[in-house]
Amino acid sequence: MSEPFSIFIVDDAEATRRVLESAFSAQYTVESFASAEECLERLKTGMPNLFLLDVDLPGMNGFDLCRQIRAQETGQTRPVIFISALDDLDSRLEGYKAGGTDFMVKPYKLAEVKQKVEVTQRAVLHESMLHLRVAEANTMTSTVMSSLGEYAGLLNFLRELNYCENYRAIAEAFLGLLAVYQLRGAVQLRIQGQEYTFSPEGENQPLAISVIRKVREMGRVVEFKQHAAYNYESTSILVNSMPLDDPDLCGRIRDNLCIAAESIDAKLGALETAETMQKLKLQQAEEIQEHTQSEITTLLLELQATIESFRQKYATAQQAATAVNAELQSKLLSAFAYLGLSEEQEANVLSLVHDNMETVIRLYNFNAETQQTLANLAERLHAMQH
Repeated sequence: MSEPFSIFIVDDAEATRRVLESAFSAQYTVESFASAEECLERLKTGMPNLFLLDVDLPGMNGFDLCRQIRAQETGQTRPVIFISALDDLDSRLEGYKAGGTDFMVKPYKLAEVKQKVEVTQRAVLHESMLHLRVAEANTMTSTVMSSLGEYAGLLNFLRELNYCENYRAIAEAFLGLLAVYQLRGAVQLRIQGQEYTFSPEGENQPLAISVIRKVREMGRVVEFKQHAAYNYESTSILVNSMPLDDPDLCGRIRDNLCIAAESIDAKLGALETAETMQKLKLQQAEEIQEHTQSEITTLLLELQATIESFRQKYATAQQAATAVNAELQSKLLSAFAYLGLSEEQEANVLSLVHDNMETVIRLYNFNAETQQTLANLAERLHAMQH
């Protein structure tokens, strides 16, 4: 049985700690601390699954505490949610740079905190697979880079991009490229009105999303301190650790990341076009099927009308033939009076005429066969319709 999900709360306000402890203690294992130093001392004996850190703490602040957590091997990927009274871009960037997962602004609603904790708990369960894939990409691409340089990483990424069939594969390939350049950052893909943000820390990290949304409003290429952002129609790349101490390398990486972002944008456009064409083909096939069904229905109605018309015509013709036979026999009887035939001869003549007329009627009486053939055809058309 897995251990219960644990939360460390660090806030110098005792009332706030008590409220948060009361809110989460029934569902999670909760411990609270009045300072960063107390929390660090406790970390010597164990690491929780999630941190709720107040930014404005006495002594060491929440950002520095997060850096101390990230410096420990077991704390590199543990989610950290900052709570701050400031809502400016610099504060959010500082939290992002320190390694935060999410950022909340005071005053907040307790329901909002609970929701973020629940979302974070679910994200933790899905992070391990992404970490494994990024680690594999790091191993492979580091070998390539050691022999061919940073351009080999870009070429390898572009080659992989050709075989990517969905946005998740595209994101994983790009995170591998960032690992080649020994950079940390995130990529956001926008597809049909939906946003998907990926980073080595996991998928759709709230703080990474909020930073990208702000820098998207600043232009195509945005650079500030060690951070850089590259924004295209469907793609945004955020880099957290550009090598400013090596201007030449920094320039090459900047160019390569722009190429990668533009290539991703083109790939997303191609995937969307292919999906649109597939939907169009399905729609056309459905329209053809509907038209065929309509034509078959019309043909069935016409065939049924033809069967009924033939039936009536055959019945009328049979009645007319019977009447002609009767009339012919009547005329023969009238003519016998002038021919001087005996009764036996008259009977023989009438019998001969009657038998031959019946034979002629039977020769042309294929009404039942025709109706059966048409009925079989109607049945086959009905089967095709369904």
